[in-house]
Amino acid sequence: APTINDFYVGDAYAKGTATGASKVTLYINGVAIRQAAVAANGTYTIYTGDQTSLATAGNTFQIQAVKASGATSVKTTGTVKARIAAPTISDYYTTDVYAKGTAPAGATKVALYVQNVLVRYAPVTDGKYTIYTGDQSYLRTAGNTFQVAAVDANGNIGTKATGTVKVDDRAAYKLTASDYNIATDESVVGTAGSSITRVKIEVDGVVQRQTSVGADGNYAIYAKDLIKNTGNVVKIIGYDAQGVERNRATVNVKNESSTAYALTASDYNIATDETVVGTAGSSITRVQIEVDGVVQRQTNVGADGKYAIYAKDVIKNTGNEVKIIGLDAQGNERNRATVTVKNESSTAYAVTAGAYNIATDETVNGTAGSSITRVQIEVDGVVKRQTNVGADGKYAIYAKDVIKNTGNEVKIIALDAQGNERSRATVTVNNETPVTYNMTAAQYNTITDQYVTGTADAAIAKVKLIVNNVDARATTTADGKYSIYATDKITSSSDAVQIVGYDANGTELKRITVPVVSVDPAARAITVADYTLRSSSITGTFGSDIKKIQLFVDGAFARQGALTGNAFEVYAQDKVTSATQLVQIVGFDAAGTELARKTVTVK
Repeated sequence: APTINDFYVGDAYAKGTATGASKVTLYINGVAIRQAAVAANGTYTIYTGDQTSLATAGNTFQIQAVKASGATSVKTTGTVKARIAAPTISDYYTTDVYAKGTAPAGATKVALYVQNVLVRYAPVTDGKYTIYTGDQSYLRTAGNTFQVAAVDANGNIGTKATGTVKVDDRAAYKLTASDYNIATDESVVGTAGSSITRVKIEVDGVVQRQTSVGADGNYAIYAKDLIKNTGNVVKIIGYDAQGVERNRATVNVKNESSTAYALTASDYNIATDETVVGTAGSSITRVQIEVDGVVQRQTNVGADGKYAIYAKDVIKNTGNEVKIIGLDAQGNERNRATVTVKNESSTAYAVTAGAYNIATDETVNGTAGSSITRVQIEVDGVVKRQTNVGADGKYAIYAKDVIKNTGNEVKIIALDAQGNERSRATVTVNNETPVTYNMTAAQYNTITDQYVTGTADAAIAKVKLIVNNVDARATTTADGKYSIYATDKITSSSDAVQIVGYDANGTELKRITVPVVSVDPAARAITVADYTLRSSSITGTFGSDIKKIQLFVDGAFARQGALTGNAFEVYAQDKVTSATQLVQIVGFDAAGTELARKTVTVK
C-alpha cells in the first residue's frame, strides 16, 4: 500500500511513496478524482487544491497505488490535519533588536525567518514570545520584511506571519491630551509630534470639530459646548499632513470647583531647587508627590493655601515624570498638577554629559547651551583638562588617561565666555565589556574529517550540530574553541550543515553555515622523480582530479607536460641547467585551477 505524508488544511498537493507502482489514484468520498505518475524513486505528488472537502480538518481521502500491469493496492487513508495558526507580530521598527508578539494555542516556540532563511527559535511563554533580531542587519532598513512561524511540541511549523520593518517615527506621531475640567475649562489642550498637523475631538464616538497644531507642537480645541458631563468618552485624534489618522489620546474628564479643588505646581529646577511648591484650593488638605508613577511622600497644605514638598532626593533628572496629587480631608484624590522638571540656570547655561565606559570609550561626550563656550573635566575634585564647545553645541573631552575606575567621581563643568562656572553635569562611569556572539566553523571534508571544528566567543557556552534541519548532537566550548564529532552525520557535500551557539541558559545566540566538501587528497596529489642534470625529462604521477601538468623554473612557466594514464613526462634538459634553480611541477584541473605544486630535487 502507498504511504501518505502529513496533509494540512490549505495544502494543494498530497505527497507520499508508492514503491513499485507506475501511478496513484486519488479518492474522495470513495470516488476516483484523478491519477498521477509515480517517480522513478517511488515518490508521487497529486493535485488536491480543487477539492473543497480537504479544506476542513478531520476529513479524509484515499490514495491507491496502480502497477503497470493494472494491479491495484489496498487504499491508504489520509486525514486532513489542522495547521497551527500564524502568530501575531507587534510593530517592528528599524531601531528594535527584538521581535515580539503573541503565539496561537499549541505553540511551544516560534521560528524567525529573514530573507526566507531560518535564523533561530525562541520559546513561547504565556502565549507571548520575544525573539532576538539585533544581529540581523537586513532588519535595520524600513520596508524590509521577515517572518515568524509558530512551532508545536512535535516540531510542526505553522503558517508564517510576515512583519514589515517600520521607520522609527513614534516620537513624530506622539499625542497627549491634558485633563478637562468641566467647571473651569473651555478647551482641551495638549501636545503633538512633529508629523501631526491637525487634531479632531471625538465625543462619545462622534467627531465634533478639528483644529491645527501650532508650530510649537501645542494645540487647543474648543470643547465647552461638547463635553457636558464626566460620563462623556472624549478622545483627541491626530492626523498627518495627508489626513491619515496616526494616533489617539484619551481625555480625562472631571468636574471640580474652580477654587475649592484647584491645584498648581511651580516648575522644579534640579540645579537650584530642593522643594516643589504650589497652591491648593480650600478643600485640598494634603498633597502627595508622585515620580514616575510612584508616590514618594506627602505633606499638609498650609492655612494660606500653599505647600512645599521636599523633592531633592526623588527628582533625579529631567526625564522624571512628576505630578502633585491633591487630596481632600477624607483622603480622596481631587486634582493633579504636572511639575515641569528642568536642570539649568537657564537653557543657555545647560550642560549634559553622556555615560563613560572605561572598557570602550576614550572621550566624555555631551551638549552645552548657547552661552557655554568651554567645558572642563573634573575627576575626584581635581580639574584635569578643558576643551571648547562646538558650534553645534556638542563637546568631546579626552578622558582615557584620567578616568581609571568606576569609583572615580567625574563631573563636567560648564564655563561661559568669561570663564565663569555656570553649571555642572555628573558623568556616570561604568566598565562593561561589550558582549559578542562571534562563531566560526572550519570547512568540513567528508573524505578526511571526523569533527567539525571552530571558534566561539566567551558568551557561547554550547554548540549544536544541525544536519539537513535535524539536530545531530551538541558539545560545550572550551578556551574559545569547539570540536564536534560528525562523520556519522555529514555524509555528502550536499548536506546542509549548521552550527548553532547557545549561552549558559540554553538561549540561541548565533547560527552559522558549515562549508562542506568531498575532496580526496590523493586525487589532487603529484609525485615527482628526482631529476639528474642533462637528463632529457622529468617524470612522475598525478591524481585523477589533475588534468594538466606544467613545468615551472624559477617561478616562470617553462613547458607543458605530456600525460599518459596517470603518469606524466616533461622535457627539461634545455630548461633545467643548474642544481641551484627552483624547479617545480604544477598540476591543474580542467578549469585551469591550480591543485598541486611539487618541487623537483635536482642532482
